[in-house]
Amino acid sequence: MKRLQTLSGVVISISLIFFIESQAKEKSPPLVLKHADELQTNLDEENMITNLYGNAWFEHGDLSLKSQRAVWYKSAGQVVLTGGVEVQDSTRTLKAERVVYYQKSGKAVATGEVRLFESKDKVLIIGQRGEYDKEKKYAVFTENPKLIANPEQGDSSLTVTAKKMEYYKEDEIGIASDSVKIHKNRLNATCTKATWYNRDNLIVLSGFPVAKQDEDEVLGDSMRLYLSENRLQRIEVNGRAKVSQKLYDSTTARFNESFLNSQKVVFRLENERVKEVTAINQATSLYIPTSKDTLQLTKNETSGDTIQISIDSSQVRRVLVKGGAQGRYFFIPEERKIDTLAGEDTVYYSAASIDYQVDQDLIALQGGSALRLGNLSLTSAAIEYDLKNELLTASGEKQEVKGESVYVGTPVLNDGKEDILGQRMVYNLNTQQGKIQTGKTKFEKGFYYGKSFYKIEEKEFLASQGEFTTCDQNEPHFHFSSSRMKLITHDKVIAEPVVLYIGQVPIAALPFYVFPIKPGRHSGFLTFDIGNFTGVNRFIRNLGYYWAISDYMDLESALDIYEEEGVVFKGNYRYAIRHLLSGQIWGSFKRDSNWDLFTYTQSVSYRWDLNFNHTQDISPSVKLAGSGQFQSDRSYYRDFNLNPAERRNRVVRSQVNLSKRWTQAGANLAFTQDFNLDTDVRTLSLPNLSYNRFSAPLFPAQTKDSKTETKWYNSIYYTFNSNWRNFVNIAKDTAGVDSTKNHLTADHSGSLRFSPKLFGFLSLNQTVNLRESWYYVFKTNVSQNAGVLTEKPARAGSVNFGWGASTNLYGTFPVTAFGLQGLRHTFSPSVTFNYQPKFDQHQDLKRFTGVGSSAPKIQSMSFAAGNVVTVKTKKERKLDLFTLNFTSAYNFLSSTHKLAPLVTVFRSRAVPNLDLQFDATHDFYDLSGTDLKLLNPRLQAFSITTNFSFQQKSARKSDATATADYSTAREGLKFNFSHRYSESKVLGNIAKNHWLNFGTEFWATKNWKVSYSARYDIVKQEMADQTIEIYRDLHCWEGRITWIPSGFREGIYFRINIKALPEIKLEKGGAGLGTPFY
Repeated sequence: MKRLQTLSGVVISISLIFFIESQAKEKSPPLVLKHADELQTNLDEENMITNLYGNAWFEHGDLSLKSQRAVWYKSAGQVVLTGGVEVQDSTRTLKAERVVYYQKSGKAVATGEVRLFESKDKVLIIGQRGEYDKEKKYAVFTENPKLIANPEQGDSSLTVTAKKMEYYKEDEIGIASDSVKIHKNRLNATCTKATWYNRDNLIVLSGFPVAKQDEDEVLGDSMRLYLSENRLQRIEVNGRAKVSQKLYDSTTARFNESFLNSQKVVFRLENERVKEVTAINQATSLYIPTSKDTLQLTKNETSGDTIQISIDSSQVRRVLVKGGAQGRYFFIPEERKIDTLAGEDTVYYSAASIDYQVDQDLIALQGGSALRLGNLSLTSAAIEYDLKNELLTASGEKQEVKGESVYVGTPVLNDGKEDILGQRMVYNLNTQQGKIQTGKTKFEKGFYYGKSFYKIEEKEFLASQGEFTTCDQNEPHFHFSSSRMKLITHDKVIAEPVVLYIGQVPIAALPFYVFPIKPGRHSGFLTFDIGNFTGVNRFIRNLGYYWAISDYMDLESALDIYEEEGVVFKGNYRYAIRHLLSGQIWGSFKRDSNWDLFTYTQSVSYRWDLNFNHTQDISPSVKLAGSGQFQSDRSYYRDFNLNPAERRNRVVRSQVNLSKRWTQAGANLAFTQDFNLDTDVRTLSLPNLSYNRFSAPLFPAQTKDSKTETKWYNSIYYTFNSNWRNFVNIAKDTAGVDSTKNHLTADHSGSLRFSPKLFGFLSLNQTVNLRESWYYVFKTNVSQNAGVLTEKPARAGSVNFGWGASTNLYGTFPVTAFGLQGLRHTFSPSVTFNYQPKFDQHQDLKRFTGVGSSAPKIQSMSFAAGNVVTVKTKKERKLDLFTLNFTSAYNFLSSTHKLAPLVTVFRSRAVPNLDLQFDATHDFYDLSGTDLKLLNPRLQAFSITTNFSFQQKSARKSDATATADYSTAREGLKFNFSHRYSESKVLGNIAKNHWLNFGTEFWATKNWKVSYSARYDIVKQEMADQTIEIYRDLHCWEGRITWIPSGFREGIYFRINIKALPEIKLEKGGAGLGTPFY
């Protein structure tokens, strides 16, 4: 006991000395040794080292330091405490195996099972190494520290682990970095850095943060966790946020899956369970609800500016999308659920906002809503989609406008081709049936209205109180009304009964009518014509039916009923297979019967015509073609054909051709028959065989190492043609004499052409033309009477040589006036010499067969001079002012008139819309043909032609409606004027031709158009032809009056008709045969 008292006294004395010295040396609070069971002190000149054993206790201000052993470096102001170290101040306690405390800085470095507890904040930090700075109130822990907030709550406390952890007492901020892991109840998060703001109850995660809770996962660029009363209340994910949730469904014992992407996601929690998820900025969502049956699996994809998801009892109850909302709903239709490999259908939808009420299986779209399934689309102000019943409901938005209630954004249903409009629509996607209130739709040419539309089949509608019109006005100018209508889309509309209204006045009625609305080729009745010939012989033409048999063939059959001639049956069959064959067969038939009033007998005759054409590609280079015309008598076309060209044609032809084409050649085999209806002469070619070798080099250039070496002889080209024909001509035998003409001919021709260029500017053209003809004439009365060689082969030939030269000479002139930059004159002279020896063999055979050339001796020269004057403007634009060409020839063998007349052609298009041409022919000899006058040639003929045309370009569309301003004229004036004057002198007589053509078309107002055309013969001083037409645009109707004052078509014609239905018309007046004015 005495020993302990002595030790205590020593300790107190030493402590007192330390205290006095420290107070003398430092202003900071002294480090006071309060107690130690034993101490040892080593005193030297530089330092005092004290070792303390057993319950060592220091105080430094309000800081208490305790341990089982300590080493005090007094001079250095440092204490090393080991064994059960505890450092404590008013609010925190630090425990460790070893602590180094620095007196001056108040810094403590702890190692070995370090535990720092902040009693005020209820924060515990555990680690292997930690540093605490008393002055800065800063702590840092390394070597895998762990932070526990509210440790007394056990598993409910917040736990943070990291490789490094820092804590700032003044700011109450904790920072964990490197491999950070956070745990709170069921929440687990990882990141590279976590910052805890204790005052704000906020934890900010950065560096690839990922948070998981049960089956849910969240990740983004950064994450903010908000706590209240130690409970997680809110989570904010910023930057490339991604959320995946699996919510357990107790009814199916499966998980509902939800995926969410956006720039920001906010979670609102109650009792640390997610109640609401809000995605902001470029948000997309995918929700896959659970199902016991995998064939009932559906999913919903949504995107928008903001997506808000409400969750209750681990179930998504509602998804609200705002701002440019759009989405896709995937499902398997009921009829396909029996198929294990059934494909999904997709519903696309968009709106200003989308409200998906999951528990009610209802999607509500508001504001500019649109929905599409396959070819079916629906737009409306509001759309509701009942997922469970696959039921669509669309309606417009009711608004007050000037005291009246109107619907805007009314539904528009489109099946891929046509629109159906209504105030309200209900449609069952499963049964594909629906109802439309106050509906309107457009098919092909017109609009269909109905008080109620019912969709009963995929392409069938029923309409009550229906109307049809082609007028697009809200109050149509005309319509067909029917109490019952059936619409078969892209086919026809059947209505009964039908009443035609002009405005609201009934005009005509029918018990029923069928309106065709099928696009493209489709079966149906033909549009017929009613008229008369010369006002007496009335007729109904083209009364029949068109049958579209398939995509490859069709058939048209019709009747022409004439008041005097009777009935003509007509038919036309067409077929076509693309890139293989095509053709048609058409004709007509008529039965005539006449009674002999003297003998009381009846004579019957049959009149007809039959035509065909056929084209077939046997291979890419082989083609077969044929056509034929046959008729019962020579006057059949004149009696019943209204086509003027066919009526004038008096030769009918039938032929079959087989052609073959190679790269440089072609061949053709043809069988033809021509029959002259007036002379009854039949001409046949049985067959006609031809072969053509196209122009090719006689010596092709050689290619070596991908390079072509060209020599002068590579420019020599040749051609060859050969034509073989068996000609038979059978004339009508009127006197019992055989008038048949029959012969075989073979006509061959070939040429050589060499076109070099000398000195870089002189172009030469040298040709040699060869012709060889073979003949064999059969002995007939015709050949014997002609006195030609028969029953023996014969041949005749000819050769022709040609040589020509041409060049271009240029002259430029620096003309700078009138905005010009220069003028260029191009002079193109050319000369050609032609020589042919005389070949006079078998001239009679040449005349008899028409094959071969006469081949007289020829020595001639032709020459020409071309001139082009071009100007260039300062805007780099080139313009040809005019061209002036001269041509003539010289015959060396002619005894008189060796020099041919000079032909001059002047033409200018320099003035826009104006074409001016002057032609003249001058003879170098006088009227006697003996005196040559080179410098004063005689004018033989000349002509001046002027054409002027103008069309005003439209600055806007000209399709004005009937409600447009009548006083403002449409744009698009057309005007043309032409004039021609010519004279020619023949045997002293002067023949003159002088006429004017004029035409114009203009819109006098928005809806009145006037057209006028005339031709005036100035020589005869009479109007040769003129036509005046006044056209009136009546919106959906149109009317015209045509007046022809003189000529064989003289008369006035009036017509008014519906534009889209021209067969509904009212017309009055006559027309020339084959040239009706409609």
